[in-house]
Amino acid sequence: AKMMLAQRSGSAERKAEVSEDLCAGLLRLGPTFIKLGQILSTRYDILPYEYVKGLEKLQDSVPGFPGEVAYRIVCEDFG
Repeated sequence: AKMMLAQRSGSAERKAEVSEDLCAGLLRLGPTFIKLGQILSTRYDILPYEYVKGLEKLQDSVPGFPGEVAYRIVCEDFG
């Protein structure tokens, strides 16, 4: 809903706010969604400039987590 409002408003400031919310949401959702955000951060052809610029943060500044957690996730998902 926020993205639709930003598109309609045309405000660069509003789009920047939405891109921050989008990044935060993807970070909360975890590694798969972070990767999706990283992919979208290169797609100026399908997202507004402000969203892509906001998503670029996911290229460099993603919080890490312990290797043990990654190993557990892989084991749970793939046996």
